[in-house]
Amino acid sequence: MALAGAATGELSGPIGSWFEFWFFVSRGGYAEVDASQTASWLDRLNYFRYQGGQLLVEFALVGTALAALGFWRSGSGGAGGWRRR
Repeated sequence: MALAGAATGELSGPIGSWFEFWFFVSRGGYAEVDASQTASWLDRLNYFRYQGGQLLVEFALVGTALAALGFWRSGSGGAGGWRRR
């Protein structure tokens, strides 16, 4: 795909405007390919359920790491890290 895009010039050069940026990010050139005629509402619902689950997993892992870092830096660590000073 990258070679085909480079051959047609679609991937080369800077993005000159917000319209071009949005077209690239929203995959406007692939609208016909991305929309399946056979996809039902159940398929779309399952996709959003999957994406929502992945989003929660990603943020849960990052949030847990940040909480552990804050707990570790808050004091003596362990149960003593929750003490008021």
